[in-house]
Amino acid sequence: MSRRQERSAHHNLRNKGIAICVGLVITALAVLGGWQGWLERYERISYDGRMVWLNNISASDQIVHIDIDDGSLETVGRWPWPRERLAELIETLNEGEARHIALDILLRQQETKSTEEAEPSGDVALAEAIKDAGSVLVPTHFRIPEDTDEQPTWLVELKRLLAANAFELDGQEFSPAVAAERLGVDSMLVAEEFYGRRQETVDNQVLELLAVGKIESELKLLEHYGLLEAGEGTPEYVVVHRALRRAESILESQKFGRVSERALAPEVFSPGHIDPPIPELARVAGAVAFIANKPDPGGVFRRVPLLARTGGYVYKQYALALACELLGVEDSQIVYEQSGYLVLSRASRRGQEPHTIRIPVDRQGRMLINFRKGHKGHKERWWDSGFVHLSAGKILEIPQLRQKIKNNLVKQEEAVRKAIELREGDQKRKEYDQLNGEIAKIRSRLKSMEAGQESEQLKLELAALEELAEEMRAEAIDNIRFIYNSLPKEAPSDPGELQEYRNILLFYQDLVETDYQAENQRLEKILKESISNLRARTQGKVCLVGSTASGGAGGSLDYASCPVFEREVPGIVVHANVLNTILEHSFLRQVSLWQQLLLIAGCGLVATVLSSLLKPLYSIVPVIVGTGGYVGVNFWAFATGLVLPFVLPLAAILLGWAGVMAYRQLFEAKEKRRMATALGQFTSPAVARRVLAQPELLRLSGETREVSCYFSDLKGFTPLSERLGAEKTVRLLNRYLDKMTEVLFKHGATVNKFMADGIFAFFGAPEVQVDHARRACLAAVDSQIALAKLCEELVKQGGSELRMRVGINTGQAVVGNCGSSRKFDYTALGDTVNLASRLEPSNKFFGSLILVSQRTFEQAELPEEILSRPLGSIVAVGRTEVTEVVEIVGRDGEDEQKSESVRKFASGLEAYRQGQLKEALEIFEGCLEIWAEDSPAKVYANLSRKALQEPRAGEWDPIVRMTSK
Repeated sequence: MSRRQERSAHHNLRNKGIAICVGLVITALAVLGGWQGWLERYERISYDGRMVWLNNISASDQIVHIDIDDGSLETVGRWPWPRERLAELIETLNEGEARHIALDILLRQQETKSTEEAEPSGDVALAEAIKDAGSVLVPTHFRIPEDTDEQPTWLVELKRLLAANAFELDGQEFSPAVAAERLGVDSMLVAEEFYGRRQETVDNQVLELLAVGKIESELKLLEHYGLLEAGEGTPEYVVVHRALRRAESILESQKFGRVSERALAPEVFSPGHIDPPIPELARVAGAVAFIANKPDPGGVFRRVPLLARTGGYVYKQYALALACELLGVEDSQIVYEQSGYLVLSRASRRGQEPHTIRIPVDRQGRMLINFRKGHKGHKERWWDSGFVHLSAGKILEIPQLRQKIKNNLVKQEEAVRKAIELREGDQKRKEYDQLNGEIAKIRSRLKSMEAGQESEQLKLELAALEELAEEMRAEAIDNIRFIYNSLPKEAPSDPGELQEYRNILLFYQDLVETDYQAENQRLEKILKESISNLRARTQGKVCLVGSTASGGAGGSLDYASCPVFEREVPGIVVHANVLNTILEHSFLRQVSLWQQLLLIAGCGLVATVLSSLLKPLYSIVPVIVGTGGYVGVNFWAFATGLVLPFVLPLAAILLGWAGVMAYRQLFEAKEKRRMATALGQFTSPAVARRVLAQPELLRLSGETREVSCYFSDLKGFTPLSERLGAEKTVRLLNRYLDKMTEVLFKHGATVNKFMADGIFAFFGAPEVQVDHARRACLAAVDSQIALAKLCEELVKQGGSELRMRVGINTGQAVVGNCGSSRKFDYTALGDTVNLASRLEPSNKFFGSLILVSQRTFEQAELPEEILSRPLGSIVAVGRTEVTEVVEIVGRDGEDEQKSESVRKFASGLEAYRQGQLKEALEIFEGCLEIWAEDSPAKVYANLSRKALQEPRAGEWDPIVRMTSK
């Protein structure tokens, strides 16, 4: 190598090294950005976009929304509703055979009437309804702990002082004024925090006292705090009383917080203060679960903690608790895997075999929520994402119908009683009342009794009494009708008679004109239809009761921002989507941080290498393809549940390419001109591509590589050229070589040279081709097909057919530039090339068209549609080594006789190899009977006859030795 060439090679290497370093620096910055979260905001935006575009989760048929909507507030009344209304709602859903009822309503305070005593009101009725339903989930709320680093120093100190003693400090009452003076801040600033923090401090103290059994009653608790003399209305008493009820509620709720520690992620969600439901409800609830959650930066809810640990207990999240109930998963069957999954073992729906559900979670135990899309453009129900929605107000019409029926019965009975008393006196009315009392007693007894002889007797007795009561009613109605008909047309003037006159008109209106029985029959029909319709929608389902009203009723986290909704949605919608994600097993799993960093680094490195090694213009295509490919893979992965980073990998690709290109545009213009000049010495496109990528190849050198060498030649071309003349021969040869070159380039060949009508090409260099043997064989088959089409054109133009022979061999060869320093060529040299050149003329002996070595055939692994057969062992002209050869006949199925003969040939060849010459001759002759033009069969038939006629000296030698080209 000349000194000039050495300098050029060194210069090229240095430039590429600098270009790669530029790309590596950009890649390192992208990885650092991923580690530090520099573009996290844009990553979240891309996540939300993918959630909108690629969302395909179906809505579970197990979920039904019971909406406290604007219509419900208009019909039932403004929020908060009396607890009796909630009790009626639960009773009605229970009547609709709902499998589970889940409230998204915080019931942390006792309901009170608007009286001086403020006595409890509807809590008892609500507790009874929850108890009767048996499977009602009542939520609890956790206060998300504040970041201590962000709290002012005085607030941290205030919490410490309150924890020491909630009511006294240094012997004096601890008040906001005292705290402000002690902390050196304004009392107005302290006051609000003071009372809230003191209540929280006392709450925790009382809970600890009850948990260890130190306090047995409220009296003991007041004594503990020195408040025996304090009145019930004093602030201190209120604080302690609230703390006592909260502690009782927590102790009741703890029976639902017994999930094993094995279910906890390393950085499990650990909230602060717990706000449980009132103890009356916690005692009878079917489940108590938390609804607290902390949004991502920006206030958008994308994930939810499935478990929370507080006070030594582990609670389930609202939707997870429902999912476990629906799937029959016990607390002991919830386990966290270190690979990042929360496993629900032996989960099963009704009619399904038990199976395991693996929920991907992060280190905090949070699950990504796979939201369903809301209705676009729907002004009132934009949050409706395909689930069944029922209005709570409409459901509450059912108990209202019952009340109307009851009121009608009361009105009717009251009118009958007064009519009886008016006509027959007070004694008769008392008899009627006594009769109705007996009927009520018997009905009550029948309701509590089991079927039997005694119950049948009571039914007969009840029927008789009801008949008697009905007779008295009918008689009262007839009497009123008779009296009414006897009344004068004008009202009497006497005041006493006038009152009786008006009473008769009123009784007549209530008993005769108003048909309560018919009205109740109509209402009963509506009631029955309403219950039937409700049961059709709620039977066996989980009913989520929560606010969807625009005013934010319900007492929950009323509205939340979510990725797939244009506006904030009711909190119950978020819970429904969490539950739906679990029930539909449509989980999203985000790759770990180190996997994200590897992906970013990989994208940056690929972009750097490609942009450094390819021409700038050519590098645009792989960068565009790579960018589009990564976007496509990212979208596909997201649609299948795998969340890959989006922004930084693309930034690494685009910025890495841009940085390298900027360098190359500045420093490599001279190298481009030098390479363009050098390319004129190369003819093969493959060689040209490699030289463009590696200018250092423009030197005399070589390398040993496995290749497949391809030689072809036209049969009888010399006499044909003599017949056609020079001009026509050149035109024919150009058409022939153009067609053959097109086929060879299609299969990735390097066409080394044309030798008149012959072609020398090889596969596997300069570009590495693992399947070079297969490419060479398929190129030979396609070349024969292309030649056949060319011959059809020649025959139509008055020409003659052409036949081409091909020889292929695979093995080690020296490939590289060969020649002088002024003119050289990229070629292949070696014994592999020599054997391939000998196999091509060996076709003459067998009458075949494509002959390949056994090594080539084995590596090619040709498809089934390619028809081939072994032609035995040969010694090619000019060689001493034995070579196993195979004929590639063409594509199977083109000629059934040919295919059958070729397949039969193999057994004949095996018999010939074994020296079973008579059997071989019969098989070969059979092949010729099937296909008379089977040249190899004809050759081996002649060889078999000749061997049978000649005496055999020594062992049988089946090897065919070629004597001429």
